[in-house]
Amino acid sequence: MEALKFVILACILSITASTDIEISQKDIDRIYEGYKKYYQEDPPGNSTKRFLEIKQEFTNVVTDSTILRTFTPTAAEEALLKSTYFANIGSARQDTTDYSSLSGIYATEEGRAIYYYSLNPPTNYAVEFPNPDVYEIRIRLNPCINRDSDLCCDATNEGACEDNTVFESGEDMAVSWFTNGYIFRCSDIFEKQNECGTYLEIHRPRDAKVLEYIKIDKLYRSGFSTEFISTKQLCAGRYELWFVIRSRNGRILQHVKPFYSIEPSCTDAQIAEAATPL
Repeated sequence: MEALKFVILACILSITASTDIEISQKDIDRIYEGYKKYYQEDPPGNSTKRFLEIKQEFTNVVTDSTILRTFTPTAAEEALLKSTYFANIGSARQDTTDYSSLSGIYATEEGRAIYYYSLNPPTNYAVEFPNPDVYEIRIRLNPCINRDSDLCCDATNEGACEDNTVFESGEDMAVSWFTNGYIFRCSDIFEKQNECGTYLEIHRPRDAKVLEYIKIDKLYRSGFSTEFISTKQLCAGRYELWFVIRSRNGRILQHVKPFYSIEPSCTDAQIAEAATPL
């Protein structure tokens, strides 16, 4: 029954991706009836009564505060982040700041980036970082560098996946991703425009310009899924991989994975372009 509850919640999350987190009773009723019809009979257990209880639970608890991540850094943590990470996020140099005094999400580079964009949304992007207790997104970069197969992480758990975020660009970067939520997809008409669906995008920090992107077409599966994205246009410097929902209502940033390219050196044109983020 807990699995069924999660499936229903995943569908509710898919609605929020295109409705600005406005969950109505009509939405919940529609999801409930759809899944009841899907099963064609009452789920196992105390059937209809329990299913109605689950429906009521979602009516009561699915709100902005339960779906979206909240950030509560201490005053000291916030001061350190703003004086170091926030101040230097636009630099091409690798961040070597000592963040060992930070805890929780702020102790990770992903967490620091997510917190930054929660306060400073990129141009033309909405920002909705999901609550990991409800909807989790994990990303590992080049997870099989020291393995025999480039797909060593595919369909496995996190223990089998390395995370190599510093490397030489030029070849395709392996991206292993996992989500326990719904992969947003679109109808045929909008799908062909590359402006609707779930995407992985490469950006410079603070820059809304998309350098490279790939579309995720795989539905939910057990374990990580592996995609490959080109890094041929990247020169040395800091970059970020964004997990983005594109819909008719715009683009929604849901996760950020920073990485660093050590080679090749940038041309004058690339340096000038990096100095003027959108």
